[in-house]
Amino acid sequence: MLRDAKPSRLEDLIALNALYRPGPMDLIPTFVARKHGREVVEYPHPLTEPVLAETYGIMVYQEQVMQIASTLAGFTLGEADILRKAMGKKVTSIMKAQKQRFVQGARKKGISPAKANKIFDQIRHFAEYGFNKSHSAAYAYLAYQTAYLKAHYPAHFMAALLTSEAERGATSQVIKYINECQNMGIKVLPPDVNESDFNFTVINGEVRFGLAAVKNVGETAAREVLREREKRGRFKSPFEIAAGTDPRTVNKRVLESLIKAGAFDSLGWRRSQSFHLIDTMVDYGHGLQKMKQTPQSLLFGGSQLAPPEIPVEVRDMREWDESLFLSYEKDALGFYITGHPLAQFEKRLRKLTSHSISQLDEEKDFNSEIRVAGVISAIKFVKTKKDERMATFILEDLSGRIDIVAFPDSFRRFFECLREGNLVWVKGRFMGEGDNRRISLNEAMPLTEAFQKQAKKVIVRIFLPGLEESVIRELKELLEKNSGECPVFFELETPHSYRVLAQSIEVHGVFPSEELTKSVERLLGE
Repeated sequence: MLRDAKPSRLEDLIALNALYRPGPMDLIPTFVARKHGREVVEYPHPLTEPVLAETYGIMVYQEQVMQIASTLAGFTLGEADILRKAMGKKVTSIMKAQKQRFVQGARKKGISPAKANKIFDQIRHFAEYGFNKSHSAAYAYLAYQTAYLKAHYPAHFMAALLTSEAERGATSQVIKYINECQNMGIKVLPPDVNESDFNFTVINGEVRFGLAAVKNVGETAAREVLREREKRGRFKSPFEIAAGTDPRTVNKRVLESLIKAGAFDSLGWRRSQSFHLIDTMVDYGHGLQKMKQTPQSLLFGGSQLAPPEIPVEVRDMREWDESLFLSYEKDALGFYITGHPLAQFEKRLRKLTSHSISQLDEEKDFNSEIRVAGVISAIKFVKTKKDERMATFILEDLSGRIDIVAFPDSFRRFFECLREGNLVWVKGRFMGEGDNRRISLNEAMPLTEAFQKQAKKVIVRIFLPGLEESVIRELKELLEKNSGECPVFFELETPHSYRVLAQSIEVHGVFPSEELTKSVERLLGE
């Protein structure tokens, strides 16, 4: 709408903001055409031109209704306000009296009763949706300011927006704006004890998570970590954090959340290693506190205690597997940030789903059957008044999250796949609007099963030159191990880019799965 209108002044934004509502929206094309000279500007009466020139002859604001009543019929502003209220509430008895008063007043200005009646009817029509100009001006000015900041200072604008939503605990909005950052090419980095501030901040054009946004950390613990960093400089090990902060504030729970969120990553340890050392860190911190309180420490100032040795098994410890890594990250932040369980399926999901969650339109898709896929979280099992079991849960994909309701019939049929953390494909009816958007579940299945049902055939691409016999044998064993009903074809490529599609006499079909795909890619390359 704004691209078509090409607003050139604040007054244009104020008018368009007032028009962009059910009812007056139909007048936007006329407004735009008149602004750009494609349509002649017409006024109900020449005397209304000073009032309506700003909006190209279209009545947009309540104030214009009042001004026209004053200009054409001699109403005082108080009388004009009574007329405005009567029109808005459609009070017939008052409207009849007001119309007579308007016609009589207009006659004194040389306007015929027929013309006055016509103008009154036009005013009454516009008054039904007339918007308060002062309100529209406030909204338009704020919109202009925020649009300017987003256009010219995008990273800072998004950091402020994320801080605002995080402070009020609006997790779904935070996810929405993190996705917006990604669409804008702005990287959102996880919290970091050496880089983060209290709130979301911008570092080298990238948005860095604030420590206060990590669950279970809180303002006091976040400020304690920041105070110690300011005092000593960058932390070099987890034990420096334990040594310099109050263990009653930066306690075990806080350390767990910071590690799960990735805030210790810059210290050079894997998250699994840091997490394993939490009790050691806490004991070290308490030991230092006790030492500081001894008489010897008060007399000689000695409060040094060497950090404990790191056991070999911790030094050699592997990182958590991806599912646990991301699950812990979500526990601490409320959402995924360094990755997502669905990321590896992104391309395949486009064929399997009708929408991403953020694409669901409250008007266009309302009450329609849709297909989405995502991760289950916050599942709640409840009973109806008839003592039947049902469930509600949140489904989260790469673009956002939405509430799902599984009523008793659907719950009975699909309860086995409705588990926290499960990746599922869902078919249902899109309902509600705003904060009450939800999907009524009709069908659900594990995502892997949905992919298998979708698969019509499996194609294995093989580059023939240099292909070793041992690789062919290993591929045959792999395919036989995953034998199934889905036909398998081999696309054979020659050095001259000739491609031949063939089937094997020995391997007819496979059971398609993500594990099979990864195994073939490891063997033949992606």
